[in-house]
Parts: sequence; structure tokens; C-alpha cells
Amino acid sequence: MKKYVNLRIPPGVLIKDAKDNIANDLIKNINFRLINGKYGEKHPFQKQTILNWIEESCLKRRYINEKDINQRDYLEFQRKLYSTIWQGRIRRDTLTKDTDKKHKTNELYYPGLVYIMGKGWIVTDTEKTISEFKKQRNNSLNGQKLHLCQKCNDALDFVKALPERQVTLLDDGEGREIA
Repeated sequence: MKKYVNLRIPPGVLIKDAKDNIANDLIKNINFRLINGKYGEKHPFQKQTILNWIEESCLKRRYINEKDINQRDYLEFQRKLYSTIWQGRIRRDTLTKDTDKKHKTNELYYPGLVYIMGKGWIVTDTEKTISEFKKQRNNSLNGQKLHLCQKCNDALDFVKALPERQVTLLDDGEGREIA
């Protein structure tokens, strides 16, 4: 029986609380960077640094042990934990399930973090950096939309070039019209 790496949560601690504890440790590490003057574009940090912080926090709280690190599926476990904690708790700035009566906010969201392509994560120190990030993000989204439109046009051109008997094979019986 193969044993997979999982968080070893002590009795009485919920898994949500354990992940929030790890996220709080990450926020402390970011705040230490700020206190030490390591913010702005001159002091970026990479994904591997965040993964190391997560690993240190898990070891310190005994959510994993040294033997877990040597298992084959540890990198996959670390990747899932990264996406759950960093992208799901600290960087998730969108509100997902709020109503008019109950407004849910992400109290772990760190608004000063910005990812600059080619540099990594930085703690912003100027409005210029934030506007540069927004511009980069919008350009990336616009590029993805153009790429999607181009792929759809290429597929449409391919279908139009097919002989009529093969076009009829594409029909799934739902009455869709192939433009």
C-alpha cells in the first residue's frame, strides 16, 4: 500500500485552520521582507521562495515530517499546497459567494503583492509599478482573446474547406449551423 503525502493535522485542528495558519506564516515572511527593506522591483522573490516558506511552516507546525519530503509525490503535494494557499488564500482578490446581505471578504488577501513577468513577485512601493502590472495583465488578456479568435477562425476555415460529405459527419443532430 503506497502512502501519499498529506498534511498531518493534529487532533482538534480543522484543515481550513491549518491552511490559514500556513498562510499567516507566509504573510509574516512578507512582512519581514518589508521590515528589512526588501521591497520594490530591486528585491523580487520567486515561486521557489514561497514553496520554501510553505515547507518551513509545515515543518515548524509538524504538518509534515522530514520523511515526507523524500517521497515521490512530494512535489505534486507541494504544488497543490502552493495553489491552495498562495493562489487561493493570499492572492485571491475576487469575491466569490457574497450576497446583498452578507459580504464575504478575504482577510488573508495581501494587496501589495504584484507579479512582474521576468522578475517575480514584488511588494509594491509605487503606483507606477501597480499601473505597469495592470497594463501587463490587460495586454496578456487581450493577447489571449486575439489568440482564441484566431484559433476559432482557423477551425472555421478548415471546416469550410472540407468536402460536403465530411461536413455532414460533423453534424451532431442538434441542428447547429456550421457557418
